[in-house]
Amino acid sequence: MVATVIVGMLCVHLLCFGGMFLLIGARLHGKKMGMDAFAVGNLLLGSAYVLQLLGGPPGWNLMSVLNHTLTLCVPAVFWVGAMRFFDRPAPLWRPLVTLALAYTALQLLVQWTLGSVARYAMLSGLSALAFLAMMVTVIHGVRTFARQLHIEMVLFAVLIGGICALNAAKFVNILTGGLQTLDMGSRFQMVFYIYMSFLATVLAPSMIWLVLRRLTDDLRAMAARDPLTQLL
Repeated sequence: MVATVIVGMLCVHLLCFGGMFLLIGARLHGKKMGMDAFAVGNLLLGSAYVLQLLGGPPGWNLMSVLNHTLTLCVPAVFWVGAMRFFDRPAPLWRPLVTLALAYTALQLLVQWTLGSVARYAMLSGLSALAFLAMMVTVIHGVRTFARQLHIEMVLFAVLIGGICALNAAKFVNILTGGLQTLDMGSRFQMVFYIYMSFLATVLAPSMIWLVLRRLTDDLRAMAARDPLTQLL
């Protein structure tokens, strides 16, 4: 019951911040700094958790398939948002639709050949790998494209490392204990969703802080240059 309440609050949090990011991105006009992608990521994850609550116990049903597809797409969407924040062009919709269709087909194949346990384990395993790739990218960014955001990037690496470790642990738990380990009343699930709520609570304001910092730096740079000659 407690875990269900936590997931419900997490849904509301993610959907509200998704809407806020959409509004912020709309006000930024041409240079959205990835806020549109971050908004999509929050809305996808919030929708995935809504489907999880509506779908009932773990098993094979349409809501579960959609939930898994949306969940796996989230790290990819956040990666696109991060690339756009650092002014690196990254397409969103076509790769996202391709990934969603491919993973949905993969779910059907795994369910048909190996069963529900393998399908749930696959989601946790691939999520752990995706977050590991994100963490490595963030650590690399500290030394390259994000040197001016050293403290922020280290914080993000630690937070992403936490959810990576939890997904890896969930992968092992599912393989050893089956779908019973996904019971909402279990201690591990409680820890998992508490950490997810903490992560969402910290990351969303941090993204807004990064946008405000970028805007402040841009204004400072504009104020230091002549508007006609662009000379200092």
